[in-house]
Amino acid sequence: MTEFHKIWIEQCEAAEGIKERYGAQEAARYLIAEKLLRFMEASHDHADFAAVNAANEFAGHVLDFPDLIPFNNQLADLQEEYMPSYPPMSPVTSAFFASWLVLDARDSKTDFTIGELLVRYLQHTGMFDYFRKAMVALNDSCCSFYEVTEVDAQGMVLWDIVCKREFRAWSSNGYQGRPGEVWYVRLMPPFVEGAFAG
Repeated sequence: MTEFHKIWIEQCEAAEGIKERYGAQEAARYLIAEKLLRFMEASHDHADFAAVNAANEFAGHVLDFPDLIPFNNQLADLQEEYMPSYPPMSPVTSAFFASWLVLDARDSKTDFTIGELLVRYLQHTGMFDYFRKAMVALNDSCCSFYEVTEVDAQGMVLWDIVCKREFRAWSSNGYQGRPGEVWYVRLMPPFVEGAFAG
């Protein structure tokens, strides 16, 4: 049994005690907070990836709340239609779908995304302000088609083909591209004031 599994079992046992004493809602809050804490402790170097992963964990818990079950069903239908279990999809396709699910898919009843619900949760609890700021930036991001128009030592210049706007950016994986390449990527606002979009 891995260390992760041991911690998860301990957290579930603690949640059962909280549920018996304080109710299911407090137990859910505890589990969500513990999951977020584990992700955030491991993620200072890659806040963007950690934020999406933590938001996916958050989604896994909150989508079972009675008010969100219709949204959960809607997302499950979309996942089955666009990400079927067969044929196998590439990890890149799965990652794009996971970020779309958290950052772009809107609940038709509330008009919120899971990412926006997570920001509200973090504001309400007052926890993880740096994570809340990362999620705000992620919620302001979008996927689009970009042409690489310039590459230099500081990054690259991308032309948004759809919105007809230019962005100075850097790539989190280090690949700068070549002028003329067309990318379908999620361009995120900078997490640090004064930095380039990435």
